[in-house]
Amino acid sequence: MDEHVDFIDETRDDPPLDIKTPVEMLAAGLELVYTDQKINRVKGDPYSSKTNVQRFKDHYGANPVVVARIWEDLQTTTVTAARIKVLKLPAFLESLNFLYQYKRVSEREAQFDTPPKTLRKWSRYYLLKIQALKEVKIVFPEDFGDDVWIMTVDGTHSLFHEIAHHEFSQNRTYFSHKKKHAGLCYELGIHL
Repeated sequence: MDEHVDFIDETRDDPPLDIKTPVEMLAAGLELVYTDQKINRVKGDPYSSKTNVQRFKDHYGANPVVVARIWEDLQTTTVTAARIKVLKLPAFLESLNFLYQYKRVSEREAQFDTPPKTLRKWSRYYLLKIQALKEVKIVFPEDFGDDVWIMTVDGTHSLFHEIAHHEFSQNRTYFSHKKKHAGLCYELGIHL
């Protein structure tokens, strides 16, 4: 994906904030993929039930608390490249669904009842904005001092469509020996 999002007018003024509570985010996410009847079928309050929270996680990959926080951060960040100028909560949630489940556009079109071109356009917009948040989210201190940092590190291989090589039929730079296919190796570190 390009760093420049050329299909959105980034010169417009910031829109009014649309901060969502975790319960409002849960409701918005569930209403996007379930009928009211299915949402309300659970015991007790449908917007605090474990079943509906799990349904939300199954579609968007994170708890509604985390998703609400990302939505707020995209609106209030000081990082210009991460600040969203268009507030389309359904498109934001559809983007998270793409990140989590990585379905084909045709599958997502049926799930969200949204045209493929629209899904691609807004997923690209929101994912670039989320990516730009790394500037303020992934930060290590300049001076560790006497602190001892404990971190667990693990790697994972992920398949992707091979990038064409200018000279050869296969690009060995992007070959995953573990998957025996074009892919990337991601190394993840979690601070304990």
